[in-house]
Amino acid sequence: MNIFYSIANHHISWLMYNINIDVEKKLNQGENQSMEKAVCDFLKKPVWAIVGASSNQTKYGYRIYKLLRHYGYTVFPVNPREKEIDGQSCYASLADLPIRPDVVDFVVPPPVAVVMVKECAQMEIKNVWFQPGVADGEVMRAAEALGLNYIHDTCVMVQSTKRYTMKQNLWAIVGDSDGQLASSISEYLRDKGYMVHLIIPKSGRDILNNLPFKPDVLAIASHATVTETAIRECKKRGIDYIWLQLGYESENLINLALSLQLNVVHHASIIEEYPSVKSCQ
Repeated sequence: MNIFYSIANHHISWLMYNINIDVEKKLNQGENQSMEKAVCDFLKKPVWAIVGASSNQTKYGYRIYKLLRHYGYTVFPVNPREKEIDGQSCYASLADLPIRPDVVDFVVPPPVAVVMVKECAQMEIKNVWFQPGVADGEVMRAAEALGLNYIHDTCVMVQSTKRYTMKQNLWAIVGDSDGQLASSISEYLRDKGYMVHLIIPKSGRDILNNLPFKPDVLAIASHATVTETAIRECKKRGIDYIWLQLGYESENLINLALSLQLNVVHHASIIEEYPSVKSCQ
């Protein structure tokens, strides 16, 4: 199949950032319960294919592939331009896969997705996830006409990482100078049984110096300078999971975390997300 599979990295990054603003707010406010249920149902399925998988570690096609494998899913990369990714054979089409996946995640331009959803229907693959920027009107109409269950305009990395982080017991919370929001988050998580250390930085440097333990997750509800410093310190200290509290994220900060190969949740409130995430586990 001679179809262009790659998306410019800055373009998909911009789409993932901007589209998730509205989508994540809807999820947080409970305005889209059917989407929450679909996300929960999809993430419980063990076998995935990534259409548009890439060996380029800066591409979302690679990041999604690697992250889902890390979370324990069986993941098959699909891209006719790749021979293998991280030592695993890459398949030219869905029809070449050794088994039928439960979910197909699309990281490709809309014209490719339109063609590939038809292949999904022919193979009786019922569940498809369109990454932000993939599902235009034609793609969604095709998925609906074929009777497919689909998720669109929210990122599988963010949604799966929400669920992973909520399973981790050790948290640190970085707050603003007044510390009100960070304190509220800390108290909430402690009430749920988590071990939490609250950090209110006195300066913009060495934010994580006096941690009593290495946290599994660092949540940040502070201004951009502190957030950037905290993200960089996470990389140095081997803290791989960051939650950028709703209202404290930006495209630059998200891209910084991703460029450092950190796993990041963004455009999501910990307190508002907790009930739906835990009910899904």
